[in-house]
Amino acid sequence: MKSIQQPEPGLMNNRGIDTKKDYYAVLGVLDTAEDVVIQGAYRGLAHRYHPDRFDGSPTEATARMAEINEAYGILSDVDQRAQYDRDRDPFTQAGGSASVSADIAFEVETFRAFAERLRDWGYDEATIRNALTGRGLRLVVAEQLARMVTASIKLG
Repeated sequence: MKSIQQPEPGLMNNRGIDTKKDYYAVLGVLDTAEDVVIQGAYRGLAHRYHPDRFDGSPTEATARMAEINEAYGILSDVDQRAQYDRDRDPFTQAGGSASVSADIAFEVETFRAFAERLRDWGYDEATIRNALTGRGLRLVVAEQLARMVTASIKLG
């Protein structure tokens, strides 16, 4: 089995975006946040940590503002945000090369089949995406187990 070369933590991707940093956490928003929410979070944090207004040390204010500006710079640009999200997604970190190994192709096909099964069970695309990225997998599994138990009780 070939190993997938993943980016080193804290290193920049090919567009200069640090994929280890969680820009969503920096701004205190969810990764599904709309642009207006991101902009509001940025403005609130910029107002709070502006060096002329911050009650703490100027060094801390400058460091936080740099971090906030970097996060907003990435998340407010549609193309950079999409690239950042792709680079953070463990299922697309194979590098995007044209020569996909048989192991990766098998895994992709397995996930496609799983997504198709979830569609058959009536799950919406957002739930399927969350399940495939691991965020909602426990919920989907718990719901399916509950359905199976309910069905077996009705049969029994």
